Amino acid sequence: RLYTSQTKSGPWTQVLDTQLEDSRQQQDPLPIQLIALDTKTTAQFVKFKLVSWWGNGGGLMYFNIVDEVQHPQPTGVKSHLITRCDTSFLQSGFECEKAFDGDLTTYQTPGYIAGWAYGAKVPAWVVLYLDSPVAINTVIFKTGIARVDHHLNDFSVEVEVGDTFKAVTGIKVDNGSRVLGSRVTMVGQEEVRVAFDKEISVTAVKIHAYGSDASNENSVVTEIYLLNLETVNMNWGEDVDVILNKVPVPTPTTTTTTTTTTTTTTTTTTTTATTSGKGCGPVKVTGDNYDGRFTVENLLTIQNKELVVNNKATYWLSPNARTATFILNLGCRETFDSIRLVNVHNRGYKDRATKQFRLYTSQTKSGPWTQVLDTQLEDSRQQQDPLPIQLIALDTKTTAQFVKFELVSWWGNGGGLMYFNIVDEVPFPVKSHLITRCDTSFLQSGYECEKAFDGDLTTSGGWAYGGRTPAWVVLYLDSPVSINTVIFKTGIARLDHHLNDFSVEVLVGDTFEAVTGIKVNNDGATVQGSRVTIVGQEEVRVAFDKEISVTAVKIHAYGSDASNENSVVTEIYLLNLETVNMNWGEDVDVILNKVPVPTTTTTTTTTTTTTTTTTTTTTTTTSTSTTTPTSKTRTATTTTTGKGTKWQKVYSHDTAGGLFATVDEAKKKNINDEDADLFSVLYNLKSMRNEDGVFHFKLCYPELTEHSYPCNEWIQSSNPVLESTITG
Repeated sequence: RLYTSQTKSGPWTQVLDTQLEDSRQQQDPLPIQLIALDTKTTAQFVKFKLVSWWGNGGGLMYFNIVDEVQHPQPTGVKSHLITRCDTSFLQSGFECEKAFDGDLTTYQTPGYIAGWAYGAKVPAWVVLYLDSPVAINTVIFKTGIARVDHHLNDFSVEVEVGDTFKAVTGIKVDNGSRVLGSRVTMVGQEEVRVAFDKEISVTAVKIHAYGSDASNENSVVTEIYLLNLETVNMNWGEDVDVILNKVPVPTPTTTTTTTTTTTTTTTTTTTTATTSGKGCGPVKVTGDNYDGRFTVENLLTIQNKELVVNNKATYWLSPNARTATFILNLGCRETFDSIRLVNVHNRGYKDRATKQFRLYTSQTKSGPWTQVLDTQLEDSRQQQDPLPIQLIALDTKTTAQFVKFELVSWWGNGGGLMYFNIVDEVPFPVKSHLITRCDTSFLQSGYECEKAFDGDLTTSGGWAYGGRTPAWVVLYLDSPVSINTVIFKTGIARLDHHLNDFSVEVLVGDTFEAVTGIKVNNDGATVQGSRVTIVGQEEVRVAFDKEISVTAVKIHAYGSDASNENSVVTEIYLLNLETVNMNWGEDVDVILNKVPVPTTTTTTTTTTTTTTTTTTTTTTTTSTSTTTPTSKTRTATTTTTGKGTKWQKVYSHDTAGGLFATVDEAKKKNINDEDADLFSVLYNLKSMRNEDGVFHFKLCYPELTEHSYPCNEWIQSSNPVLESTITG
């Protein structure tokens, strides 16, 4: 139930009593749900009360308030942003993206204004995806503009709520029309307004086309608008532009960042803000493109889905049905042993993907080139979004400045990639992977699975399962990684409760698979397949054949040396060792002590006051206005200068919020909330060098109010997260 109040102590007014469906078996990403209150309300305090739950308890990943109709006073009209589309048939030159590009005047061919068409292959459909779940009650489309026919005159409308498309109800059309269920037939006209009962939490709209007033039943839908009107019958009977002219034009804030891009051609050279592993500077990429939308520069950033927005894609496509190459200039010589990539399927068309490719390296752009990889990707055309991030090991560790990707073969019409990057998967002899969350088969109160990766070996805690065997725990990683070792500490300072019967699986793609080649640091160990039984001990090291692209590890617990078969697993470490047998037979802490701890300068680790804030300049084209910094940090984290640079906060620590729990947390914490007591984006520091290739730091102590400028400011070329020696 949800309540609101003007004070924290109440009185409270109930504004919502509802129930959510069981999400325990839903696939990630879990859906964003938009839920309307019983009535519009104004309040300062909102109270959420959990009344019932599925399984062991309740929880939420996200919660926020929304005023769904943002401009009711001045306009009463909200227009929703369409981000991408799918269609049942691709008519060349009349792609569905042209139905939401805002262009009502451009002719695709003489006499034919551009828009979505479907080659007369009826029934046809187009799906228009929204940028977030929204409320909607109106669709307006303009069709057959400046033509005597090709007006869509037989159609239906559905909306996607959750994972299901459903027909809209209560349809009303501004035309002498016939409505049968959700299907509308009407006299052909250029402007059509379709009103219906308000739907909430809509993530996409699907329009089915059954025919037109053209002899071949094809139509051209020039532009489509998805709206939520405060009153569904607003200005009914008037020209649709009366409604469209009410759509508010957002005014950009002074902190809006604008970027300058270069025009791309079939072969392009693009400098981007993406940097190579050492921070050598911007990566330059050149290569072969399908056209100016699907350029190689798109490879350097990653999205959850393939998008085309304002005629610009977020992924690379090669020319149709032929080999292609692209070359990365890393800016300096880099050492790496793997690559990360995401294949394509080309949105709803699902008509192309990379199959076989080769990778080459060189010290110069002109060669000579050394082949370091020849491999094949599986067919991704029918895979679901988000397409998996794949980690692929090279034939050998290599050092080079230039990397050439050569497309050899493809699935369907051609190749492409959504993302590509080099990786030094084992930059140190030991790499420890960050566990972000966990699931377990049974929740024993006080022994939740999160306590098995909190870094605390002294407090009486850890993961336990109440003796309910077989049990399991799944440990999720922050990104796909390679792994060949699991270390766990169990039954610490106890005579029993040591886990002594278990197995290990890894999640690759959507499937858990048993590890192979198991070896355990226990003389009495028995290994049958992936199941291990050992003599109970506090520290267990499990080595196995290296697995790549792992996103989670699952440990099955079958028993312990306690009479009730329960164990307490105090801490679990997921590692990738350069040599799987490294320091075999020694104490596991010999391995754990090799986990690198990034060394920063003393000015970023020594705090003499309660609050510390570190900022760094980044070269970005922005507006020249100044936004007042927050009173909490009192640092100019969003101030822009006339030189086109701005201060960006990268780290702050207010001890009122406690301490960073781990080294990994000190590098990445609350990345979307600069005002949090614990905030860090140091993991991304490598991308923040200025145009001279160095870091410009400023360290401030906001509580030293006796100083007019309580900051230290300097430049250095070394990255304090990665390098212990300060240079520059």
